[in-house]
Amino acid sequence: MNICTDIRGPRLSDGDFIDFETDDCVISFKVFRVPEESGSKDEIYSSKKIDQKSFETWERLDNELYSKELVYQSWRYYSEETHLDIARVALEIRTFSHTRREVDSLVSMSSDSFVDFTMSDIRAFYSGKKSDGRSYFPCPENDFFASPIEQPILNGVRLNLFVSDGDRFPTSTGFFSLGRYSSLEVTVHLWPIVYEDIAQQYTDEFLLKFKEQIFDEFLANLTIEYSAEAKAIIEQLEKP
Repeated sequence: MNICTDIRGPRLSDGDFIDFETDDCVISFKVFRVPEESGSKDEIYSSKKIDQKSFETWERLDNELYSKELVYQSWRYYSEETHLDIARVALEIRTFSHTRREVDSLVSMSSDSFVDFTMSDIRAFYSGKKSDGRSYFPCPENDFFASPIEQPILNGVRLNLFVSDGDRFPTSTGFFSLGRYSSLEVTVHLWPIVYEDIAQQYTDEFLLKFKEQIFDEFLANLTIEYSAEAKAIIEQLEKP
């Protein structure tokens, strides 16, 4: 990350790759050993198989929908000049199963339909969210600042969300298709550290850009390799 040479802390690009295998693909991304410090977390799902057979061992969200947290890491960044902590950051990676109807419709097997399907869910879930006047506040009016994440086979979608009331900044969030049976959600949270008697060293605009660069660094080290069977379905559906 090049946004500021004064900021010190872990870099995802310095981490090690880990893999998870689904029915339709293998996903690979970097994580790192989180420094042992107050408030830090380093939780990585031990099983590398996240196929249909494992769904019922996951957290059940409703009759057909299951979810599993694959990674939760949190750490702090500090200023080299002042030695004060600047922000706490968390990387959360979670997978969600698809319903039988979603599987049968192949909605997650083309870029356009996957993005439309994902954004429809987001718009419905956050339909009552209204801007509080901040230019970076994600809501239906600005469509959560959604944009495509270009991928070699199936594009993902990138957006910002306020997942917890009272948070100062929205998350940077990405959704990716893992084939017919599941999706991947990647979220970067940033919480600025405020001191009673010391002015914030960095502006909100700066910290928002810093959070986006952490997210970009994750994306730069993410690969999704689809199986031959999945590729054949995708190619058929993506034909003009």
